[in-house]
Amino acid sequence: MKKLSLAAILLGVLVAIASVQPVTAQDATPNTPNTTAQEAANSSASGTSNTANAASKPAAPAIPVNDPAPAAPSASKRMTNDDVIALVSAGLSADIVIAKIRAANGADGLNFDTSVEGLKSLTNANVPDSVIAAMINPTPPPTVIAASAPMTMDPNLPPPEVGVYWKDGGSFNLIPGFALTNEKVGGRAGAFFTNGIRGEHWDATIDGPTSKNIVKDRHPVFYIYVPDGNSASDYVLISLNKKEDHREFQAGSFGGFTGGKSGVKKDKQVQFTAEHVGIRVYKITLAEDLKPGEYAFFMGTGNTAAMGEVLGSARSGGNALGRVYDFSVPQ
Repeated sequence: MKKLSLAAILLGVLVAIASVQPVTAQDATPNTPNTTAQEAANSSASGTSNTANAASKPAAPAIPVNDPAPAAPSASKRMTNDDVIALVSAGLSADIVIAKIRAANGADGLNFDTSVEGLKSLTNANVPDSVIAAMINPTPPPTVIAASAPMTMDPNLPPPEVGVYWKDGGSFNLIPGFALTNEKVGGRAGAFFTNGIRGEHWDATIDGPTSKNIVKDRHPVFYIYVPDGNSASDYVLISLNKKEDHREFQAGSFGGFTGGKSGVKKDKQVQFTAEHVGIRVYKITLAEDLKPGEYAFFMGTGNTAAMGEVLGSARSGGNALGRVYDFSVPQ
């Protein structure tokens, strides 16, 4: 009975062993690591695919980035009182130090202490006053251009323009001038019938029977602004002979018993006195009232040409050179 029981036990053990299948190393490995490795492999493959796809797509346009504004100088780089003292101590002149200050001015390039204590320390360091003033106000003063010859506009004098002026109340009326170019020879008949005893004369002529410049004053006051190098003695005031279509005055004579003469006849000159009242300015005061008629200031700029000086000299003409400032005194 005991032998049977032992045999039965052995048989049961063998059956149990036979029923148990062998376990492989793969079956013994947990599922989780295998799953993780697979996922990693899949992820790697996916990443490679995505990388390839990304490489095949066109790159997105770059977004421009504005350059940042330049930073203001730091406090350590700004010019201070100590910098100024150092420059002065180095022997640099005040002008150079001021130029340095003004060159650093702007964009917060200066960091000066101009308080009372700061100014005291600068003075104790022998910093010149001009440099300290530039530290307080580094902006350079405006440039002032001074005229070499300032023009004085005196209300009691005519404007600084060459010409003849009639003073009408408080205003100065310019009498325009023009160059005298017209002339004619007169007195030929008298010279012919007297066999040259009477001389000939030449007359300067002005177009038009009357002047366009009207002086409504029988005792006018004139001012003459003369050209540089001239004076009032170069001018004469003359009474013009009025003709049908022109005005004229005798400007010289030649031939005849007395020979040749140049200039305006005395009986046609209007006497005046000239007072020097300013630079190149003369005040003209007449000796007597003017009668209604035609007048002109004449400034000669040349001499008569080829005038005879002996009895019976050749009858040759001349020309009148100068400027005329004509005016009319109405009735």
